[in-house]
Amino acid sequence: MPWSSSYAVLSRPYGDRYVRTEYKSRIHSLFSSGDFEIIKGDESDFELLSRNGYNYVRIDPFEIPVNFPATHLSGGFKIQNDTSVSNIIGLVSNTTVTNYIQGLQNFGTRYWNNASRDTVARWIRSKFLETGISDVVIDSFQYAGTWQKNVIATIPGTVLPAAQIIVGGHHDATSSNVLLAP
Repeated sequence: MPWSSSYAVLSRPYGDRYVRTEYKSRIHSLFSSGDFEIIKGDESDFELLSRNGYNYVRIDPFEIPVNFPATHLSGGFKIQNDTSVSNIIGLVSNTTVTNYIQGLQNFGTRYWNNASRDTVARWIRSKFLETGISDVVIDSFQYAGTWQKNVIATIPGTVLPAAQIIVGGHHDATSSNVLLAP
């Protein structure tokens, strides 16, 4: 879908679980998680939100040519066998994936308020470094009076080096038993 207006990643003020009702008519939420939303609006909408405690980062339009050999089948797409994709999948080791999952489970918990959270972030950083990614940093932010960590691995592009593609995931874990979260 072409870029028809401005887009931004919006984080809500601490304690707000959703964008407040009075702003809902001004923006269109494309994606919502517990921490942020991807919204569509215009610059005046973003500025209004900013003045009222929201943080936003504009998403600039870019175009990535995608060439998927696909056949439309009753409501879905079937991606045909692609040799380059098959070759990449063939490089994935079940043992390595299992070891990474077990490594995370060995922490017992990755609960955000547990003292092991820094050790978990350092372990994840080491895994990126082991794969040959050299630009890996740990960034900090405050949440509920504690310092939390983000692990940021930057992989320079070869086809579109100016484009930024952000992939994220949570490494923390919660459950009713905070000492043994999955």
